[in-house]
Amino acid sequence: MQIEKGGAYWVHNLGILDSIGDESIDEILQSWNGFCASTEVLLKDNGDLSIGSAFVSQVHILCKYGLDSLVQDYFLREL
Repeated sequence: MQIEKGGAYWVHNLGILDSIGDESIDEILQSWNGFCASTEVLLKDNGDLSIGSAFVSQVHILCKYGLDSLVQDYFLREL
């Protein structure tokens, strides 16, 4: 599961979970897992750009919850 790969990042952002509901937490987890998988495809596989719209949607959702630095750090680390 991708959340474990980036799990160390979540330690710094766990406080956000206290202020949101279960549906939002599920949305964050699904978006995070999708973002990690999409990042892998974009950067390490064959660079399949067909996942671009899903990638943008996942990033948008994560940023909506204030996790933009998490997204940026993870993406840059994977470069």
